[in-house]
Amino acid sequence: MTMLTFDELDWRGLSPKLWKGFAPPVGGQFQSTASGNPAFGFHDDLVGYTGGVSLDGTTDIGYPPYYVLSTGDATVKPVDTTLDTSTAAQKLATHLGAVQLLATTDDDEAALAYGGTASEAPFKFDPSLGFGDLVFECRVLDNIVTDDDIAWFVGLIESGGQATTKCFDNGQDPAATHDTIGFMKLIADGDGVDSYCKNQGKTAVGTADVHTLVASQYVKLGMKYSSLDEKVSFWVNGVEKTSHTLSKASMTATEAGSFPDDNFMTPIICAVTDQATDMTLNMDWWACAQYHNAVV
Repeated sequence: MTMLTFDELDWRGLSPKLWKGFAPPVGGQFQSTASGNPAFGFHDDLVGYTGGVSLDGTTDIGYPPYYVLSTGDATVKPVDTTLDTSTAAQKLATHLGAVQLLATTDDDEAALAYGGTASEAPFKFDPSLGFGDLVFECRVLDNIVTDDDIAWFVGLIESGGQATTKCFDNGQDPAATHDTIGFMKLIADGDGVDSYCKNQGKTAVGTADVHTLVASQYVKLGMKYSSLDEKVSFWVNGVEKTSHTLSKASMTATEAGSFPDDNFMTPIICAVTDQATDMTLNMDWWACAQYHNAVV
């Protein structure tokens, strides 16, 4: 039997250093840590994603365990495989199965959330309740890196955040109404990706320019929550961005209130535009997993 390791997937798939401590997923599910202790979570390569338009032609549909949001002319749909490993440039530009979030009209909103209904959310940043270390990672491509064209977020959001205007408001700014943590591309910044951490009702924290986008090039964006010291590190293409780490302990009292530790959360990717032309964001794959028990 061939034993698959993260290193064999490194250039396109899960980043080995980021996922250190987790055993590789089996059948799309994380079931244990490398030491054999229990864990839970998922990995989806999105090969065979069957999202599209419902039979009555009015509603975007995903497939279990996904919840799809599309407003106006926005869609969440599968796109053809383009995988080409012949050159380094082609590796960065192509994918093996992907979903595309497309927004074509001002205020369009397209989102894909893990969980078959709007209420499902299995992850939590709370060691006091036994939730341990968590890792999230995805591979995304933004084909337009011009100011004032498209905004997007990918990461975790609290239960209910899949609904309209929960990631972004009608002005394409962060909605700030639900607990959120991950990577934010603001509409006013064409190529800058920021870290973003928000507890509803509190001031958002994070740092600008964790990554600078290149048009039509995939990037792997990841984050890791350490339950021992309640820190979140942010990773780009498998490399930790050490100057962007968020530590709850080192935050001021006001900032610490922004740490999203009081609600269950689920992975989401969301895109909006204020333009009248096609704006697209592709996601090649994503994964999220958490230890069943906190490190104490």
